[in-house]
Amino acid sequence: MDKIPSDHGDKIKHEPPHPSLSEIAKKYNYQPQESTVLRRNIGIRWNDIHMPEIQAIIDQFFNIEPVSGSENTTIPLGHIMLPADTTEQIELVVARHEHRERSGLAPELEICINSSDPQTKATERVAEFVFAPRTTDEGVIWEVGHRLVHEAFRSQAIASYIMDIFEQQCVRWTKMRDEHQTIQATVGQADVISFFMKRGYVPATEREGQRLDVFLKGDPRLVLADSPIPPARAWYIFEKSKLFDENGAVRMGIWEDDVDGRKRSERESFRITLKKDFIATHHNVSYDSVRNALGKKV
Repeated sequence: MDKIPSDHGDKIKHEPPHPSLSEIAKKYNYQPQESTVLRRNIGIRWNDIHMPEIQAIIDQFFNIEPVSGSENTTIPLGHIMLPADTTEQIELVVARHEHRERSGLAPELEICINSSDPQTKATERVAEFVFAPRTTDEGVIWEVGHRLVHEAFRSQAIASYIMDIFEQQCVRWTKMRDEHQTIQATVGQADVISFFMKRGYVPATEREGQRLDVFLKGDPRLVLADSPIPPARAWYIFEKSKLFDENGAVRMGIWEDDVDGRKRSERESFRITLKKDFIATHHNVSYDSVRNALGKKV
């Protein structure tokens, strides 16, 4: 049997099929675990949101001067209250995170949603998405480095609307900044792959396309698995040799955190990089302004 394609190797032409999640589950004889968390519908009225106000807040990401001498800094960019059919107060918050790395300053844009009880003032995180930019000769690539809708608030299209907000922002930036924007996500869960493909995301390279084909066709060397550790994480894709030991048992520690805090399951899962391009109509720009805004050299 041929080797499963890695992230490196010869380029192969890709024509992606798009089976449903139920079809994928059937191919892998997989039944996702049922959640025991009580779902809470917060009833956000997305059609009543004033988008220009959110866009003006996110625009500030490029206008913030990098903080010198600090290892990790969070700079609030702004927040708005979201209209919702609930007694709770629903707030969208935008911030810029800055991390010092060997290569320089690594900024990230965070969009999160919080729910607050107006009487007790207790605040609960609903969702959080983090977009990390890097500049290239072709424009700016935004890596979706973190994406999470907390379990109690799922099945309300919250992830879709957050991505709508950021994708509209990328369309806006192609015009305002006259430069290409790309959103890119590296994912190892079948439901997340389906989510991005339905939004028009495609493999970032032909090699990634080959890996996607291997998975979607139901390759017998792959398996779908659920994390036994709350909060629920389902639809993980693994090569069987990475999930199971020689005795067929799940490898020790596969669902635990690594020393850097990252889930080992994320590191060991069968991950595929998908992207969506937003092309500037008149691409004639100096990238010095982008490099300066991001506070790092490329």
